[in-house]
Parts: sequence; structure tokens; C-alpha cells
Amino acid sequence: MGNKFNFSYGELAQRGDRMVVLMQQDASQLKSLGYTPEYTTEFQSKILFFKTLS
Repeated sequence: MGNKFNFSYGELAQRGDRMVVLMQQDASQLKSLGYTPEYTTEFQSKILFFKTLS
């Protein structure tokens, strides 16, 4: 299975972690765009699952 990015899966996981932090920090601004705390939690769950695969 190939990927369409030029970095490791470890870095992808780190980028996902960073996105979770940013979504938590900017929750009030993101709310107007339709992002909910549940979305952030679901995203974080997907990152954790991805980490178990690699």
C-alpha cells in the first residue's frame, strides 16, 4: 500500500496529535465552522487507532 505524502507514519501521527492540540486550543473559533468537541474526540480516537497499526 502506497501513500501520497513524503513523511513517515510516525510523523503523520505527530501531525495528528498537533491537530488535536490546535482543535482544543481554538475550540471557540472552530465552533462557528461546525467543529464540536465530539469531532475532536473522534479525530483523537482515530489517531490513537492509527498508532496501534504502525
